[in-house]
This record gives sequence, C-alpha cells and structure tokens, in this order.
Amino acid sequence: MPVVASIGVDRDGRLLNVNADTLAGHLAAELGAARLVIAGTTAGVLDGAGATLPALDGDAMAALIDEGTATAGMIAKLRACAHAIAGGVDDVVIVDGRDREELEAAADGAPRRATRVTRTAAMKR
Repeated sequence: MPVVASIGVDRDGRLLNVNADTLAGHLAAELGAARLVIAGTTAGVLDGAGATLPALDGDAMAALIDEGTATAGMIAKLRACAHAIAGGVDDVVIVDGRDREELEAAADGAPRRATRVTRTAAMKR
C-alpha cells in the first residue's frame, strides 16, 4: 500500500508541514478517486448540540464555518471535502478514525456514524 507524507519543501529546501486533510482533498481530486475518507476525532461533523450530521452540501458546510460551529481542524476538513468534490471525487466521508470498524465501513462506502458529502450536494454552492 502506498504511503504519502504531508511534508512539503520550500525553495530553500526547508521542510514544511502540510495539513494532511488539505493534502488528501487535493490528492484525491488529482488522482480521480471515487471516494475520500477523512479521519478525525469525532464521529463526522457535529452540529451545535454535538450530534453527528449525516450529510452535508456546500451551503451547509459554508454555514457551519460562517456561524462558528466548525472550527480549527474541522474547517480544514470541510474545505478539503469541497476541493475533492469540486475536483471530481464522487463521495467524501468524514469519520472517527479512532474507530477501526467505522473507518473500514466508510472505506467500503457504508459508514454508520459519519458525515457524507456527495458531488451533487456539494456542487449546489
């Protein structure tokens, strides 16, 4: 299985830490992936009450960022989703990467507790 590190290099040869979610979204788009699974530390994207949102479209992702519900790392994940979808990835899932069974289910396209962003929904925005 190929491994990709999220390390970049500037013109002077200095190593740069590249956000792994950002890299994953760009790489999935460039490779023409059918599915991208982004692993985090929550069971998908959570609403203001802490419940997992089962599906999102572009407008909903933007609203979560604009209203401050999505912060820090989740903003990077949502932007990576949007980039991947815009780049042709059909299915993007954000899942709790600490849960091996859920991670495997998401990779197989059948997540139980996760947030899914689809091409049709995300392209609304």
